[in-house]
Amino acid sequence: MAIGLMDTAPVSRRVSRNVPPGYRLMLFVGFLTFLNAAILKRVMPWRWRVFGGSGTEYASIFEEARTRTYSTVPHAFMK
Repeated sequence: MAIGLMDTAPVSRRVSRNVPPGYRLMLFVGFLTFLNAAILKRVMPWRWRVFGGSGTEYASIFEEARTRTYSTVPHAFMK
């Protein structure tokens, strides 16, 4: 299932200082992964894009990576 940028709720820009280092590491790795995916999405022809969209509406690649990271990484810590 693809996660659209409009499907997610707004997230805070900063992670609290008292979070475990493992969570910070997962956020960092997730951000780098989604940043690479956002860059690849921009260079691919619009018909090949996995995450949908017509190719006309864009957020910055950093905003897209941050939104996708903060909407997926917390699921790894749910019980």
